[in-house]
Amino acid sequence: MEVCCPMLNIVFWLALFFVFYPYLLYPFLLWFQSKFKQQAISKVATHQNLPAVSIVMAVKNGEDVLRRRLENFLHLDYPKDKLEIIAISDGSTDHTNAILAEFVGNYSGIIKSVAYSPSHGKPYALNEGVSIATGEIILFADSRQVFEPEVVRELVANFHDDNVGCVSGELCFQEDMGSNIKVEMGAYWKFEKWLRKLESSTGSVVGATGAIYAIRKELYKPLPEQTLLDDVLTPMNIVMQGYRVIFEPNAIVYDVVSKDLSQERKRKLRTLSGN
Repeated sequence: MEVCCPMLNIVFWLALFFVFYPYLLYPFLLWFQSKFKQQAISKVATHQNLPAVSIVMAVKNGEDVLRRRLENFLHLDYPKDKLEIIAISDGSTDHTNAILAEFVGNYSGIIKSVAYSPSHGKPYALNEGVSIATGEIILFADSRQVFEPEVVRELVANFHDDNVGCVSGELCFQEDMGSNIKVEMGAYWKFEKWLRKLESSTGSVVGATGAIYAIRKELYKPLPEQTLLDDVLTPMNIVMQGYRVIFEPNAIVYDVVSKDLSQERKRKLRTLSGN
């Protein structure tokens, strides 16, 4: 005898709705809204009256990439008297601290570093970095990626709009012949960036790109030590203070795709756990 349970039917259709909503209905609603209501950004590209910018980067055992990363920062197209680079070594046990000491010695007016042991985690490191930053704009970066030279100018131009509190840049993946998931990552990331552009044009982006996002320092709230995704919590805090979080496609940072599905699975698990 077949028994019909109304509650099971409701649960089934709700579950189906929550599966399809983020991939179909939500993008459609954003696209529809963008056709009728967009929030313009008062962006001014200027070479005068540029704000002071502090790049804050947490690093742990980054000897393989740190030298290239610091050189990349030093070659950014931004006045050196308006730029400072702050690297926080979170319990590094390799040659990271020695590399930082070398660069601080050679570029003492631009690069600052703090090293401590044992490790306290990335949130603690970012809080330390922001606490000693002198710039009115904080640019968060990771140690593995590479910035385009114009990144800082492209990001800060958006802060001419008083309603903008956070600006996220665009992460582009470079070809890696050792990866076997290029096609999957390409399709996913194209869809993700399309969504972010729609969110930005109609209001605020949900989260930022962790490898490249800038905020007004005055809006920063210290991160709890258990935070997994600073690039979600910090933008959310800024939105809750009444400011917009927007996407700047001309501020480009390069990375390589994960080597395989196992590595990408670890990244996604961390992201979902953080959310």
